[in-house]
This record gives sequence, structure tokens and C-alpha cells, in this order.
Amino acid sequence: MGKNLFPFFLMVLVQLGSAGTAIISKIVMDDGMNPYVHLSYRQIIATISIAPFAYFFERVTGMQTTYLIGLKNSTATITTALANLVPAITFLLAVLSG
Repeated sequence: MGKNLFPFFLMVLVQLGSAGTAIISKIVMDDGMNPYVHLSYRQIIATISIAPFAYFFERVTGMQTTYLIGLKNSTATITTALANLVPAITFLLAVLSG
């Protein structure tokens, strides 16, 4: 039974990390951090910590600048909710493009 629950546990862990990142990002930008500086720090830390794994397992994805500028002008709740729409939008684009 534990092996069947492992993917669900990982999914919950990823969602908690995503929500936590949005909340922390909103807090630091409300305290006056420029979104471009925050983006730079975030990318540098991500590159250092994940680059070895990404080199072998992943591809580069974008939208970080749009994400952080949107977060600066809205709330962490809206940002997290919209981020959860990405799979649905991807599916619709796939259907429309055949």
C-alpha cells in the first residue's frame, strides 16, 4: 500500500513547495525587492542546486519573468491558482494544434 501512495505524497510535496515559493516571493517583493533582482537570485540558486540533475534529466522551461511580474501585481493565491491551469492550457493547445 505504501508504494501506491508514494506518487501522491510526491505530488503533495511539490504543490506545497510551489505554494511556499509563491508566498515567500510575495513577501520579499512586498518588502521592496525588485522582481528582476528576485528573478536573478532565484535563477542563480536554482542553477547551482539543480544544474547537475537538469543536465541529465530535464529541458529548460521559461515564463519565470512573467510569473514574478504577475506575482508582484497580484496575490500568491491567484498566482498559484493560475499556475495550476498550465496543464489544462497545454491540453487545449495540443487539441487545437492537432
